[in-house]
Amino acid sequence: MKNIVLMCSDSHDGRVLGALNYPAAFTPNMDDLAFRGSCFANTYCNSPQCVPSRASMWSGRYVHDIGAWNNYKGIESDTPTFRTHLEEAGYACGVFGKTDYLSGKHTLQNRITAWYRDLALPVAEKDGPCMRVDDDEGERSASMLKHWRLIDQGCEWLEQQQANQPFFCYFGPNPPHPGGGYNTNRYWWNKIDHDAVTLPPQDECDHPVMAYMRLTKGCTSALSNETIRKMRHGYYARIAEVDAMLGQIISTLERTNHLEDTLIIYLSDHGDMQLEHGQYLKNALYEGSARVPLLVAGPDLQRDVIRNELVSLLDIFPTLLDWAGIPEASCPGFSLIPELRGGKNIKRASHVISEYHSNFQNTGSFMIRDGSWKLIEYVGFEPMLFHLKNDPHEIDNLASQNEEVVSELAGLLRKQCNPADIDRTAKAYDKRVMQSWRDEISDDAWEQALFEEFETWNRDYTKQLKQWLMT
Repeated sequence: MKNIVLMCSDSHDGRVLGALNYPAAFTPNMDDLAFRGSCFANTYCNSPQCVPSRASMWSGRYVHDIGAWNNYKGIESDTPTFRTHLEEAGYACGVFGKTDYLSGKHTLQNRITAWYRDLALPVAEKDGPCMRVDDDEGERSASMLKHWRLIDQGCEWLEQQQANQPFFCYFGPNPPHPGGGYNTNRYWWNKIDHDAVTLPPQDECDHPVMAYMRLTKGCTSALSNETIRKMRHGYYARIAEVDAMLGQIISTLERTNHLEDTLIIYLSDHGDMQLEHGQYLKNALYEGSARVPLLVAGPDLQRDVIRNELVSLLDIFPTLLDWAGIPEASCPGFSLIPELRGGKNIKRASHVISEYHSNFQNTGSFMIRDGSWKLIEYVGFEPMLFHLKNDPHEIDNLASQNEEVVSELAGLLRKQCNPADIDRTAKAYDKRVMQSWRDEISDDAWEQALFEEFETWNRDYTKQLKQWLMT
C-alpha cells in the first residue's frame, strides 16, 4: 500500500532537532523518525508566514506565481492541491487541524498591516514576546488540549481505514506557534535542560528593513539575558510537546499494522526567530524563520541518513505524487523519492528560493541560497549576504565585500523571477484591497476601526493613509 501520513506543525525552527544535535532539543520521536528514514537538514519554506507558505506547499507553486501575498491572500478553493490529485487517484483523505492555505482568513489587523506596509508607518502591531509556565503537570498541557483532540481524531480515523484502499492523512497542530507567548507547562518545561539553552549572538547590524520589523513586532525594548533564555526554553518545551503528538501518530500506525507500509513526513510551515536578531515570530528570511524541519521515512527507503541537499516545501507536492504513482504535474519543485531511495534527482536545482510580501515588513524581500552563500534582497534597500558555513547565525553581512557573489546570486534569482516586478504587483494588490475595504464602510467607521486595532494609531497616520490611497 502507498499510504501517506503528513504532519505539518506551525513555527518549528528546522535546526531545533535532537537528530541535528541541537543542544536544548528534546525530540525523541522526531529523532526516531529520522533514524527510520531521512532528515533533510537544509530545508526552507517558500515564504516565512503561514498562509503564503502553506498555499505554496499545497499547490506546488511559488508564492509569486499564485499571488499568495499574505495571511489574507492564499489560494482559492478551486485551486488544485496535492489532495486533489490524491483523491482523484482513489485515496481516502482525512485532514485534521490547521491547513490555512485559502484566501479570506485571519484578523482585520493582520490584513490592514499587510496592505499598508509600503507606507512604513511606525505602528507596533504586537506588544513584544512573552511567556509563562503553567502549573499543570500533565503530558497534555491545558493550553494544548484542543490540539491534542485533533490528533486523537486523526488517529481514530487512521484506525478505521480499510486494507483495500490507500489513505492520506494530514495532521496540522498549531503549536509550537508562540502567538500568545512561548507558553508551556511544568511537565514540558522540565524536559528541557535549561543549562543547554543558549543566548543568541549579538547582532550589531541595523538594516532598515529589519529595524522596521523589530518596531512593528514590539521588539524595541531590551530584555535581560535570563528572560531571553526563559523564552527560548519555553519555545523548546512547546516543540517537545509537538514531538509527543507525533509519537502518538506513529504509535497508532504501529498498532494498526501500517507503520511499515506508510510514507511518514514531518515538517513545519516556517520557523521562529526565538529572539535571534532581536525578534520573535517569523516573517524574516533569516535561518531561524526560513528553515524548517523535514523528516521522511517509509518502506524501501534509506534509513538513518542526514541529507544536506538544499530542498524546499515546493518539493512536497511532487514527492507525494511520485510516491502515489501519479503522473507528475508541471511544478517547480522536485520529488525527493530518488534521494530517499539512495539515488539523485538529476533535475534538482542547486539553489532554493524564498520570498516575503506581508506585514511587519516595509518592502518585499527575496532569499536565494546556493551552497553556503545566502543572499537576501530587499526591494529598494541594500541586500545582505551571508556565508552560512562560516557564519551560521548570520551576523556578518558580507555584501559590500563580495560584489561578485552578490551579482552571481542575484542573476540566478532573476532566472526564476524579477523581484522588482513582483514587488510592484504585490504592492498594487495591497493598495487595491485596502481601497476596496475602505469603500465598504463609512469614513467614521473606517477611522474607528484603525484606532481600535492599534493602540498607537493617531490622526496623522490616518491622513497619510488617505493620501497614499489617492496616489
